[in-house]
Amino acid sequence: MNSVIYAGLDVHKDSVSLGAITERGEILLEKRIANNYPKIRNELIHLRDAGEGGKLFCCYEAGPTGYGLAREINGSKIGRCQVVAPGKLPKKHGNRIKTDRRDALKLARLLALGDISVVAISDDTDESARELLRYRKIRKDAQKRTKQQLKALLLRHGKQYTGKGSWTKNYIKWVSGIDFGESFLGQVRNGLLHTIEDLGNELKDMEKRLEFMAQLPRYVCGMEKLRLFRGVGLLTGLAFLLEVGDFNRFATAKSFMAWIGLVPSENSSGETIRRGKITKAGNNYLRTLLIEASWHYAYGGKFKYPKTGADSQLGQEYLEYVRRADRRLLTKMYKISFVQKKSKNIAVTAIARELAGFMWGIMTGHIE
Repeated sequence: MNSVIYAGLDVHKDSVSLGAITERGEILLEKRIANNYPKIRNELIHLRDAGEGGKLFCCYEAGPTGYGLAREINGSKIGRCQVVAPGKLPKKHGNRIKTDRRDALKLARLLALGDISVVAISDDTDESARELLRYRKIRKDAQKRTKQQLKALLLRHGKQYTGKGSWTKNYIKWVSGIDFGESFLGQVRNGLLHTIEDLGNELKDMEKRLEFMAQLPRYVCGMEKLRLFRGVGLLTGLAFLLEVGDFNRFATAKSFMAWIGLVPSENSSGETIRRGKITKAGNNYLRTLLIEASWHYAYGGKFKYPKTGADSQLGQEYLEYVRRADRRLLTKMYKISFVQKKSKNIAVTAIARELAGFMWGIMTGHIE
C-alpha cells in the first residue's frame, strides 16, 4: 500500500538533522548526518522506499544555507522539497527544550498538517541577479555611513559648511581644502573622501549592470509593466521582480499587501475591535522601496502618463489601468491629507498599501 512520508530537515553548515513521520503521525526516522548532498539524497531515497512507492514531502527553514538543497532535491525528483519561512512557524509557549532533533520532527509534523508558510524558491539566474541587487544596497548603505562619518568628523572639530546643499561639487571642494595643520585629521579626511569616491564609482558601474539586466528577455516585460507606475523606477521594479518572483502565488491583492507588511495590525476580541499600526511583516526592503515610491504622490507634481512604443508587449488596456490607478491614488492622498487632515506619513503608508495592490493586479493580469 502506497503511503506518504513527511520529512523535516534542520539544516546547519556542517550537519543536517533529519526527522520523518508517516501520514498517520508515526515517527519513522530520527537521524543526524553530514551536510553532504549525496548522503542526504540516499537517506531521502530510503525514506521514499519505506513508503512502499508512495510520495515523499520534505521541508527546511529558510536561512544562511540558501535554496541549493531544495533545488537539488526537486531537480532529482526524489520528492518535493519546500523552504519554510521561519518567522511564520507556530510556537508553543512554555516549551523550554529545543534541539535539532525536535526541530526536524516539528517541521515534519507541520508539513503534514499543512501549517507552514512557504518561501518561493528562485532559480540560479534569478538568485544571482537578486544577489547583485542586494549587494548594491549594501554598498549604498556603506557609502551613506561613510558620508555620515565624515560629517561627524567635521562637526567634532568645528568645521561647518555655509554653502547650500551637501555633497555637491562645491561642498566636496570645500571639504578637500580644509587645512588641519600637522595633525592626522587630514589623513582621516582624505581616507573617508577616497572611500566615498570609490563607492560612488562602484555604484555607477553596478547601475549600468542593472540597466542591462532589466533588458533581458525574462525581465523586460515585467519591468515595462511595473515602471508604468508613478515613482517606480529601475531599482524598485527589479527588486519586486526578483524578490517576489511569481506574483500569482498570491491569491488576492490583499494577501500581497499583507505579505509586504502594509496591512494594519489587529487585536480584537468579542465585540471589541482594535486595529493598530501596520504589521511590518515580510520583506522590509520591498516595503521601504514602496514607501519611497509613494512619496511621489505627495510631492511628485504632474505625472506624464507613459506611452507604449512599437516594440512594446503591452496593450492599451494596461495604460488605462495605470491611469485609473494613478487618479485613485492621487484622490486618496488628497482625501487623507486635506479632508481627514491626517499626517503625510499616514497618507503615504495608505498609498503604498494600495500601490502594492495595483502592482499585483498588473503583474497577474487582474486589470479590469
